Amino acid sequence: MEITGFTGADEEMKLVNMLFESSNSIKRMALRGDAIGQQLMMNVPTTSDRGWWNFAEQVLNWTCNAP
Repeated sequence: MEITGFTGADEEMKLVNMLFESSNSIKRMALRGDAIGQQLMMNVPTTSDRGWWNFAEQVLNWTCNAP
C-alpha cells in the first residue's frame, strides 16, 4: 500500500491508525510527501510487534516482520 501526498494531517494519521488496527494483512506501507521526516516518524502508529518503520529518501516505509 502506498499513500502519496502525505502531510501528516490529523485525518491522514487517523487513516493510517485505522488501517493498522483493522487489518493484520498489511505487508508493506509507504508514506510519501513533503512532510515526511524524522519528526513525523514519532507520530506514526507503533507497530513494533508486527513490523518496523524505515525512513529513506523522503519516504517512510513500514515492512511486516517475517512470519
